[in-house]
Formats: sequence, C-alpha cells, structure tokens
Amino acid sequence: DGPADPFPEPAEALDQTGISYEVWDVATEGRTPNTNEMRAFRVVLWRINDSFFSDTTLDTPQQNALQAYLNGGGSLCIASMELLSRINGGSTPTSAFMTNVLQIQNFAEDVTVPSVNGILQDPITAGMSINLDYSIYPSFEWADLGPDVSDTITPTTNAAPIFLDGASGKIAGLRFPRTGQDSTGRVVFLSFPLDAISMTDTAPNNRVNLLRNILSFLAPGVNGIATIALDGTAYTLPSKVTVEVADSDFAGQGALPVRMYSTTAPEGTPLTLHETSRSGLFRG
Repeated sequence: DGPADPFPEPAEALDQTGISYEVWDVATEGRTPNTNEMRAFRVVLWRINDSFFSDTTLDTPQQNALQAYLNGGGSLCIASMELLSRINGGSTPTSAFMTNVLQIQNFAEDVTVPSVNGILQDPITAGMSINLDYSIYPSFEWADLGPDVSDTITPTTNAAPIFLDGASGKIAGLRFPRTGQDSTGRVVFLSFPLDAISMTDTAPNNRVNLLRNILSFLAPGVNGIATIALDGTAYTLPSKVTVEVADSDFAGQGALPVRMYSTTAPEGTPLTLHETSRSGLFRG
C-alpha cells in the first residue's frame, strides 16, 4: 500500500547528510506541529504519503501554520506527486497557498515524470541526471494508472526551476527565491516523491546528495557546507552579475572579500559581498 508514514527513507538519507534533525511522528503526537513548534527549526521537511491508499494532504490550518512559519523566516521542503491533486480537493489548481507559499502558478496533473535533469549552475541540482524508480508505489493496470502519477509545474516568476522532466523538458521542481532576491522564507518543492530517487546511485545522482544540497539552500551555510551561486549561466558585456556565497563559518562578519575570474580577467577581479539578514549568506 505504498511507503509507510512517517518517512524512514528520507530519515535514512538525512542520517548520511550529517545534519541533525528531529522527526515529528503524527501517529504518536496525534497532530501536526503548529507554527511555534516549527519555529524551533531552521528547516521543515513536510512528508506527504503519496500512496493511492492514503488521502494525506494539507488542510487549511496546516497551510496557515506553514505560511506563518515561512513569514517568520522559516524554510520548507515538500516532495510529493499527489499533494497538488489533493490540496483543496483538487478543485483550485491555483489556490493562494500554492501560489504564495509553494510558488506554483499551475500544474499538469499526473503526466508522469520518469526521470529528471538538473539545471546548469543551479546550486541544488547542477550536474544531476536521475532516473526515478516508483516501484514501491502501487499501480492499477485496469485503469492504466500509476505507479508514476507525478506532475509538471509552472513556477511563479519569483521562483527558479531546479529540475526538468527528462521526457518532456517541463519543470518538475523549483526553489524560492531566485539567486540574488530577498525573501523572508525559503521553499523547495518537487512534484515527484523523494522515495523515487536512489539511495545508492553514484553522486550527484542520489537522494543523500540531493537532500544535502536542498538543506544547504534552505539553511545557507548549514554545518559549514559552503555554496556559491550566480544569478545566470551566461552574461553579455557589460552585465550585472549577482553572486551569493553561503558559509556559516563566516556568519556575523558582515562582509566577505572574494575574487572573480574569467577568460577576459584571468588575474581576477576583487569583490566584496555583504551579509544579508540570513546569517552566513553573503551577496554582491
């Protein structure tokens, strides 16, 4: 009947990232966490059971709690092939929560996503090419349905795509905000289940590596894992280039001197990045 809830598979991958975490077991607690309980954590990974035999969704109080958490500076990751179909009974594909929180304008339901490719120079998925395995999910041959009922999505203009469906080239994952933009909260949404990504394939194409990258984006500089991101893949001359460096080792310093190199400036160009409201995230 599909994977158990809560999530042993993501927890196993989290163990290997070396990042500390706690699991909120709804079956044990009898409820989902409220905003104040979530605020104790820099990142919330919200698990949706994608089995056909589950009706797990986000009801209005849960949506409100997550939005308040993000408005207070939290970060959210959701990976699900069924949430968009279930939310609000599937009757409002552009609900306020989907647009304002998940940063989705619209979606194509159950079109299937057999594989995904990362985006060039994206801080989360650059260099990734992943075949997705849905074999732990049920299918109904008589209805020609499943096990892959993943969606493709159209992000808002404030979000950046991070995965493309390997078959159609349409978007199957996003991050918010775009590099160089400010936001109170941060979001990563995948329109396919995390369980479909192999634990054992060679990096970067495995679940552990992807989770580590997602957490590094959602909590910049977490555990001293430094990242560098540019706001484009190519630039004309002249152009404005935005650079972001996340490194918790430099948190609180206010400014970070760096040097940028190119084929036209092999000696490098000095640049000072300034710390944003998120400690350890520098931009210039």
